Amino acid sequence: MKYNFFILLLLFIYYSDMLSAQWISANGAGGGNPTCVAINQSTLYAGTEFGGLIISTDSAKTWQQIDNNLSDLCIQSLLINDTTIFIGTSYKGLYKSIDNGMS
Repeated sequence: MKYNFFILLLLFIYYSDMLSAQWISANGAGGGNPTCVAINQSTLYAGTEFGGLIISTDSAKTWQQIDNNLSDLCIQSLLINDTTIFIGTSYKGLYKSIDNGMS
């Protein structure tokens, strides 16, 4: 009976480690803390506290800044609909891009 309990305990310890969630750092492009995120197909977008809008097309392994012509880089909100992106900023209001943030 003690042997069976010992085997069950070992199995529980082994499998409980495998079933636990394992978080991996997404290594942002800098510019402060992320304040909002959105996804459109395979592209991940993140608004940052002081670094504007950044994107990743490789599951957050690398990031690229795409805040072309923004006068306020403190992004507070983000909405994506197809190729149109709306961002809300802290000081200069709402911005709209119709080409995935490229302009």
